[in-house]
Amino acid sequence: MRELRRPVEDPDVPAYPVRQAHDLYRHLFGPVESTIRAKHHFITIPTGDLLSLPFAVLVTDMPPTVKDLDYSVVPWMIG
Repeated sequence: MRELRRPVEDPDVPAYPVRQAHDLYRHLFGPVESTIRAKHHFITIPTGDLLSLPFAVLVTDMPPTVKDLDYSVVPWMIG
């Protein structure tokens, strides 16, 4: 969790851990992915460490390699 938040909080803008964001998405939403992909809205109720992580930074599919911090190719969960 801390590694996923670091790029959001670090003023030097380090590379975002896209693979870890995708792994966490698969862990949390993999079992219900086919159901939630068809939805325009759904409500999440995070607890614990997930309270500090915006779900918008999770990645739904592995994108091509990110170059020069250009994240326009990343399929963010909320976008």
